[in-house]
Amino acid sequence: MLRVYNLPPEPGMRDWLRENGRLIAALIAWSVVMVCSASVVAPLSDTEWYAVRTVENGLIYERANGEHGCLARVAAGDAITCGQGKDLTGKLRAD
Repeated sequence: MLRVYNLPPEPGMRDWLRENGRLIAALIAWSVVMVCSASVVAPLSDTEWYAVRTVENGLIYERANGEHGCLARVAAGDAITCGQGKDLTGKLRAD
């Protein structure tokens, strides 16, 4: 019969936490930074003009230089629609 001596103990939860503690702390810090950066994004202004485009199925709102600048971006194919902030939120929520 084969015998093995001086085997190290099997790792437990405490060992896993000791090895991955820095990673867990970094992930928590990263998530806090992401939540804070998402909360400081400027909301749409009712009076500003915005050009809306899509990137990987997400909507990107970009401020335009007035109505004519916004319509020029749509005509050039850089945006899918444009309008004032108060008009865009209702139109895009209905879609």
